[in-house]
Amino acid sequence: MKALPVANAHPSAFAPLPIIARGTRWLQTCVPWRPIRGLARFSNWCNRHLPGYSGPITLPNGVRMAVNSAESPERWLLFSGNYQPALTYVLRQHTPPGALCLDIGANLGFYTVHFAQWAGPQGQVIDFEANPAMVERIRHNVGLNAFPNVTIVSAAVHNVAGEIAFNVAVNNGRSSIHPIHTAREQITVPAITIDDYADQQHWTRLDVIKIDIEGNDCQALLGARQTLARFRPLIAFEYKPGTPSAIASAAFELLDSLHYELRTLSTSGRQQGYHWRTDPPRSSDTDIVCLPH
Repeated sequence: MKALPVANAHPSAFAPLPIIARGTRWLQTCVPWRPIRGLARFSNWCNRHLPGYSGPITLPNGVRMAVNSAESPERWLLFSGNYQPALTYVLRQHTPPGALCLDIGANLGFYTVHFAQWAGPQGQVIDFEANPAMVERIRHNVGLNAFPNVTIVSAAVHNVAGEIAFNVAVNNGRSSIHPIHTAREQITVPAITIDDYADQQHWTRLDVIKIDIEGNDCQALLGARQTLARFRPLIAFEYKPGTPSAIASAAFELLDSLHYELRTLSTSGRQQGYHWRTDPPRSSDTDIVCLPH
């Protein structure tokens, strides 16, 4: 059965897929720092042999999100309830009540709604997403939780402000300002820098930044020089080995100059010190956690 679009879903309480997934989401809470082994294979098997599901789910912590099991990342969220367990575990530890958090490259808004819950009503979450279709999904998910402390900014975060070409991928989560093989269309979107936005909003604090913007993470850091120096937030970003060497070097030199301690974060939750000048070049995407001394 083909899954209905989320906006038109009328899920049955007796649909087997969400009932089974409720149990696997509970199991994931037993090991919140890493994915359950074999869960991805199990979720794919269930999706092939059972009717699809499109509609809202309630995660173990009470946060609600709308998912479509026809989409692989959303199917994983349906069954695990945790998009990236290791990253979620780290971000939760560094998000105090009242925090100001940035979710750059928010996709469905998983971290947006979790930041909003962790930071509480006295906190604030700024969500940056360049893909207009995903902005609508984020608004829907924020609305499901009635969070009043979320601001959604429909723009690409870059190292210079202006307008920029944005490639929308078949898998929305892979959309990027960089050329991609799976692009279905190219649109023009506004580009902003964190420094400019912070000045406009007159921030008095910044606690956490999560960045996942498909190869533009280092450029986003370079557009936040003043903000990082002033507030020294925890930073978690995805480093792609295809990042131009000059851009990557400039970003890592910036973090060095601000005395950040860099650690790689594996999907199993293992953290290991990362010394970008001496460590061998990495051949795959790597989550890097930057801890201010």
